[in-house]
Amino acid sequence: MVQAMLPCLGALVGRRLSLLAFLRAETLCEVGDGVFTMSVERRYFADGEQKIAPIKNDEYESPFVLHRFLVDCGFVDFIKRKKSGWLFESLYVKGLQHPESAAQKRMAALRNVAGIEKTVFHQLRHFVIGSARNSLLPEDIRKRQVGQKGDTHAQYADA
Repeated sequence: MVQAMLPCLGALVGRRLSLLAFLRAETLCEVGDGVFTMSVERRYFADGEQKIAPIKNDEYESPFVLHRFLVDCGFVDFIKRKKSGWLFESLYVKGLQHPESAAQKRMAALRNVAGIEKTVFHQLRHFVIGSARNSLLPEDIRKRQVGQKGDTHAQYADA
């Protein structure tokens, strides 16, 4: 699941890998006819204690819209059936301190197996922002979708 869906989510929603690693099924919300959002909650419980996800800023906690493809391919149905818990459970091994690091290592291994060099997961974020800019999506909506605030948005390259 991690190897299949994390790159797909990155390419479709534009959120950081470290944030996607902390997605929980119970944050799925239908906001319209077949339109779904998700979000990440900063505080979570693991190994019997409360922890804080390493989220860069408060904007990252804001909901983001799931691309229609994620509905059509059955990923949203998978989340609905799951109902609660980590979306990517295999990143949460008892005692593991940083699930986001586990996600980063898995994505690097996937790139290596595929023979992809000089590319990192974060480039998917650039792709999403550039594609949204090229499709003339207003900047405030682009920023909300990818969880950005401030002036950094303009630094992202076009797709």
